[in-house]
Amino acid sequence: MSILTPYHHLFSVKLEASLSEARKELKKNGLKEIYTVEDKSQGMRFLGGYSTSSSPPEKLILVDYVETCSTIDWEAQAREFSPYYLEGLLQIPLVHFGKSEATLKLLPGEGFGDLSHPTTEMMLSTLSTKVEDKLVLDIGCGNGILSFASSYFGAKKTWGIDIEEKAIALANENLNLNQLENLVQFFHNSEYCTKPVPDVILLNMISSEQKIAWNSFPHLHEIPLEIITSGILKSQKANYLEICSLHNWEVVEEIEKNGWLTFVLSQT
Repeated sequence: MSILTPYHHLFSVKLEASLSEARKELKKNGLKEIYTVEDKSQGMRFLGGYSTSSSPPEKLILVDYVETCSTIDWEAQAREFSPYYLEGLLQIPLVHFGKSEATLKLLPGEGFGDLSHPTTEMMLSTLSTKVEDKLVLDIGCGNGILSFASSYFGAKKTWGIDIEEKAIALANENLNLNQLENLVQFFHNSEYCTKPVPDVILLNMISSEQKIAWNSFPHLHEIPLEIITSGILKSQKANYLEICSLHNWEVVEEIEKNGWLTFVLSQT
């Protein structure tokens, strides 16, 4: 049996395009495991992902092609783009978020999770006052940054799940690195089984992905919960609030940074 080689493709997002729409365009053209990198010093935004074709998609409107390779040096990428890179790791001091003097350590990898995107920063700021003594479910956990932060901010227990096996593998490596094995567990979606009902749910993803993720957990739809979401552009606010109303989510708090929104929502 032949094994198809996954090729890594990198694109720069055009200035007038939103990241969420650019992601949709690449996804429609066959890219998988799409992640974001921002170079704040240059004001540039990049989207990367994988496909089994060595050639990038043609006739893309919202992004410009940068490069294709069969492998990527994530450490080199972190060294170049992340202000938190130190001695082979991303080392993020949580003291900036008010309630923990711990330093969160992450291996360089897909998605970065190093505060390069304002949604991650807003989520961390919000978590610092919302998860103490709570059970937390981090849906779409990626490399685990929000799951680990929840634990450092005092969560009783955190479960992180993701549809990407590579993300779970990286999250488990980071779990060992942060020595939080007794407080955090990660599962691929297909492996996750119902745990004790969480008090807080985290959803840091675009609206369409939130809808798919939420529909995967119907047993959570009728119970009291606090839901912290991000990944919503300010221009999408009205439409998103309509979706929240359909879910019976009431807005408790709203935060905005660089055109992105984070919400604290209550389901009663």
